[in-house]
Amino acid sequence: PKRPPHPNDITHINSVQELPQNPWFAAGDERFRPGNLLVTARNLDTIFIIARSSGDIVWSYRAGLDRQHEALLYAADSPRAGLIAVFNNRLRSFASDRQSEVIEIDPRRVDPAAQQAGSEVIWRYRKLGFFTPTAGTQQALPNGNFLLTSTRGGRVFETTRDGQVVWEWMPTYEPVRALRVAADACPQLAA
Repeated sequence: PKRPPHPNDITHINSVQELPQNPWFAAGDERFRPGNLLVTARNLDTIFIIARSSGDIVWSYRAGLDRQHEALLYAADSPRAGLIAVFNNRLRSFASDRQSEVIEIDPRRVDPAAQQAGSEVIWRYRKLGFFTPTAGTQQALPNGNFLLTSTRGGRVFETTRDGQVVWEWMPTYEPVRALRVAADACPQLAA
């Protein structure tokens, strides 16, 4: 940007994912080569993929993003393989609808020249009362639901894809990055 809002933190990289095996690379699209890096640059309202072999940006997306976090491409063994999930804070919605959102996009449908989100958005979760101007994460669960951390909203909750909250926790502190793990993930606890 010509005038970065945070001159000492121009990008604010808040997540990096090494791309897993995925259907787009299996179909011959080199941009999605496993090992390339999916990067979330919060202060640029952009996510992008860097080719590890060259360091070049080979794919990017920014339409509708506003202080987003945690862009993740689903691996080949996921029911939503190849889609990218993003926790979009929507800080600038503070004066209007005050709603954060989680979106899933089909990266093959992204038009780099588009300024507005279009057909690339496959699914969106946005509800009144769901707002965290900064931070927050999402985790796709094996049952198809999402575990959402609304950091500044002060809660962690699980929602179905049709928007029904099925579980909620509101700690006395701001939760940062909740993650559901398998019951047997830490056998030392049982001992």
